[in-house]
Order: sequence, then C-alpha cells, then structure tokens
Amino acid sequence: MLCYDVTEAMRLQEFKDEAHSHLLELSKAAGGKDSLLDEFMKKAVEIVGSFLQVDRVGVYMLTDLGEIQLVISFDVKKDKVNAEKHRAMNREYANEYLDLIRQDRILSVPNLEIEGISPFIDSLKKVRVRSLIDIPLKRRGSIIGSLFCDMNTKREWTPDEKQFVASVGDMLALAHEEDELITASSVMETSSE
Repeated sequence: MLCYDVTEAMRLQEFKDEAHSHLLELSKAAGGKDSLLDEFMKKAVEIVGSFLQVDRVGVYMLTDLGEIQLVISFDVKKDKVNAEKHRAMNREYANEYLDLIRQDRILSVPNLEIEGISPFIDSLKKVRVRSLIDIPLKRRGSIIGSLFCDMNTKREWTPDEKQFVASVGDMLALAHEEDELITASSVMETSSE
C-alpha cells in the first residue's frame, strides 16, 4: 500500500504559489515608471521578512573603501524598517564576509553554534544570530552587496526558501544596476547642457 502525505504536498504548493505571487509583485514594482531604488529595497525587505518570518532582513552594500555598509534593514517582530546607512562591519569582517558569500550562490547556515568556524560567524553569535541565509548581489560578476536574513533561533532553510531569497537577491542586483544606469544617464544629460 502506497501512503502519500497530501497535507505536506499542499503546504509546499501553497508556499510556491505565494512565493510566485510575491516575486511577481516585486517585478512589477521594479518595472514601474517611477520606480525608486530606495522604495524598491524597502518593499523587497518587507516582503522577504514577512513571508519567511525571519527576525531581520536587510541589504548590505560594499563601499568604495572596501567596507560593508548597512543600507536598509527590517525588524520583522517590531514591523520597523530602518533606512539609516551606517558601517555594518569593520574591514576584517567585511573581507571575510565577502569571501564567504563569494563561495556559493547562497550562504545558508542553519545553526551558527555548530558552524562557528570563523571570526565573522563568531561576531554574529555575540549579537544573538543563530541562523542566517545571505545572497550575494552581483553586478557584471562582481559582488556589490548582499541580501541577508537573520534568525535568533536555529532554522533549517528549505530549498524553496533559499530559491525565493535568491530570486529576490537577483531582482535587487538588477535594480541597483538599473539605478546606476539611470544616474549615469542623468549626469551625462546634465553635463551636455
């Protein structure tokens, strides 16, 4: 006799349908005529945080000085977005972090207590992060930042959750590239006048 858990299959399909709906919503927001990068990032972190029910989600960007800057974060439990930019980590941790996210498309750590193999990971334990999933944001093959999700508890990330966050990361990278092109075009138009 073959036994099949229909409830689990339905739950997975519901997750996929909702993820697809959120990705469609983000792609429409990114393609909007008056789309602004800051507003798009805000919408992206709110959707990721609320949908995946993580503790924090945000975007780090690499500065010209080689530092990692926190450009936006969303505290899901407090339902609060913070768009104040500030240095997120010193250069030593920034280089190590970049090496970690450069290795794979998705940096997924379900339990930082076990994975504590690096000073960067150890620094996260001090601020009570117990699991994470980070996606590098790349432009023309180079890392320009990352989309991160943090949990204060251990969490096994499902393949569907990883794919969802990776897809949002791809959208963010494209939005940054488009913003850079629009800014460059505006500068060229201004200088030619």
